[in-house]
Amino acid sequence: MKKLLFMVAVTAVVAFGSGMVFADISSEISNILNNFNSKNNGKGTLLTYSTANNNYGYEVKLTAPSGSAPSLAAYTGHNTASGTAFSTFCIEGHEPVSTAVSQYGRLNYNTNGTTQTSIGNVVTNGVAWLYQQFATGQLSNFAYTGANRDADFVELQNAMYIMIGENHSGLTAGNNKYVSQMLASNTVDYWLQNYQVGSNVNGDTDGYAVFAVQMQQSNGSSMQDFLYLAKVSNNPAETVPEPAALLFWTFGSLGVMGVSVFRKKRRGTDIAV
Repeated sequence: MKKLLFMVAVTAVVAFGSGMVFADISSEISNILNNFNSKNNGKGTLLTYSTANNNYGYEVKLTAPSGSAPSLAAYTGHNTASGTAFSTFCIEGHEPVSTAVSQYGRLNYNTNGTTQTSIGNVVTNGVAWLYQQFATGQLSNFAYTGANRDADFVELQNAMYIMIGENHSGLTAGNNKYVSQMLASNTVDYWLQNYQVGSNVNGDTDGYAVFAVQMQQSNGSSMQDFLYLAKVSNNPAETVPEPAALLFWTFGSLGVMGVSVFRKKRRGTDIAV
């Protein structure tokens, strides 16, 4: 009986302990938020435009002061980041863009795990996946170099607007090559679901967190918000077994062991008789 109880205890520890072996990214997200948002007495990281062309849809690059946030470890080159400058996209259709005023960026993170703009546009799976793929140099059909980069950036910007809800009329394969690419791999409903910061999207397992950067002037006036990519633990969205499943496994093991002990006792009794 003591051996049985010991085996049950081990089974329970193994079962429930398995829920703790996967990476917990909550502390990493806290560190990222603190590093980015605590600058300048809580106003956030000072970000300046470092792109020559600020017309609608064209590439936007934001630069942070040397030695300041953000850390661009997530960006893997392909001309998407250099030094403290990173390429990004607008995620609000009606907020102003201005290179003439100082602006501070704060990463948004809600208690339910989502991230959104200052006007309430929640980053979706579609937006997060597109930006992760772009920033890490993995986006198919995007010209990272050459004469087609500007045109591809405009089309990708439009895909961002479509996926964040600014232009749902574009949710048709064929209207945008990046939307078509996404619809070939998953459903519209999936892409429009609210993104959970740090989760793996559409099978990606590289460990990234996409944030909305809420921008404002020093006087608190809201400006156009953008996207930011951070590296977190590998495979942060591994599935942890549900408690019910663990209980089933534990008590199932208990039942099997109980039957085994009963049979041994019965055999022992038969011999004694």
